[in-house]
Amino acid sequence: MRPRILPRSSALVALLVACSHAASPGEGDDLGLSDGSGGPGAAACGDGSLDPGEVCDGEALDGRSCHDLQPLYTGGALACASDCRSYDVSACDLPPGTALVTLNEIRSAGAQTGEWAGRGDLIELYNAGDAPADLSGWRLADDLALPEAKTYVFPAGAVLSPGAWRVLVERDDTSGAGDFPFGVSQDKEETIVLVDGPGAVVDSVTFDGADARGSWCRVPDGGGGWDRCEPTFGAANVADTGTCGDGEAGGIEACDGDDLGGATCAALGFVGGALGCTATCLLDTSACESGSAVVINELESSDDDIELYNAGDAPIELGGWILTDDPVSGPATIRRATPRS
Repeated sequence: MRPRILPRSSALVALLVACSHAASPGEGDDLGLSDGSGGPGAAACGDGSLDPGEVCDGEALDGRSCHDLQPLYTGGALACASDCRSYDVSACDLPPGTALVTLNEIRSAGAQTGEWAGRGDLIELYNAGDAPADLSGWRLADDLALPEAKTYVFPAGAVLSPGAWRVLVERDDTSGAGDFPFGVSQDKEETIVLVDGPGAVVDSVTFDGADARGSWCRVPDGGGGWDRCEPTFGAANVADTGTCGDGEAGGIEACDGDDLGGATCAALGFVGGALGCTATCLLDTSACESGSAVVINELESSDDDIELYNAGDAPIELGGWILTDDPVSGPATIRRATPRS
């Protein structure tokens, strides 16, 4: 029997091989086995201090103000988004009679239902101001260098009304239908940039393409921090709490049906095999092939019991191995432990 990898809301326990980086016990969010070779601990979002990979944390805003993020803002209270990877500008002050166009929602796997089903990846803009925005000559790309072949140029006369959304669709190379001439990555870091006519960056966002397989958006529209959300293109954004069984992994779900959130057996540290999803939206690694016979086999939180199991046919020396709920490679890394000589 192999262990089941639990979603982010579950307690974390990891079996590690001793190495030069010492692990520190603590609270975690994912179940995993790691060899501890991934370097120092992951950023601790919510501790009020800036760690590598965080742009802010609580009241630690890296010295930024509303005006620093967007010169159109005249004041207000800048905040940090809950994931510490983006700012929340929903309480920043915008002068009356000003247009403010932002990137608002992105989907890297295309829509499965609704008006845009089967039409490629989606990017939504939103005008958070109270004046119309003339988008003529503005450019949208997934490359800060704005290469001509991979950049969408808004046509003359394109206007975005205040409080309105504009949904752009990936262009079909065969039919020519659609808008932007690039795809949004589903499995690696992606950057989308919006530039105005004179060439000034209006807005940009960098994110993990796997997070945008459902939808990646601002909540509230135009100013909130970026997070996973329900697909609501052309309408107000709604945070994704995850609905198990709808075929789309989101919220606290590790997977949903065939949507594995970009996870694979290899990415979880196995040597191969087929990753699956349980009926309760947990990753099922029972068909993954492990390079180690030792696994975490059963957990009991009420009595704080942890069971290990040797699935092999020979004894394994565990001297020097480490059991911890805070793997040094961070909660996002899940690997299978292997003994070292």
